[in-house]
Amino acid sequence: MNTPEQRQARIQQLESRLEELRQSTRELEEELSQLRSNDTPEDREHLARQWWTELRVGLIITLEEFERFLDECRELKQISPAAACNKFRDRLELRMQEVTKYIRLL
Repeated sequence: MNTPEQRQARIQQLESRLEELRQSTRELEEELSQLRSNDTPEDREHLARQWWTELRVGLIITLEEFERFLDECRELKQISPAAACNKFRDRLELRMQEVTKYIRLL
């Protein structure tokens, strides 16, 4: 990441990944909602486990990507790691609010 364009491309890549995670969550929520009308406790538990696994994997991948991005920023001193962290933290907080909402639904 030697240029501002490369840095911006990386930021957009991470933002895109976060949007993919949000979309995946919406799809799982829709599936859950459709099945809820006549589901059993076993069905709910299975869906909850599936959803939770997908969420954890997605967040882990996103965090690993962001950590690599921050390392590159520190090495090149092109962007303030603190500013990048704050932006990413805000997005994660929003994501965790969504997670909490969905967990309560289960």
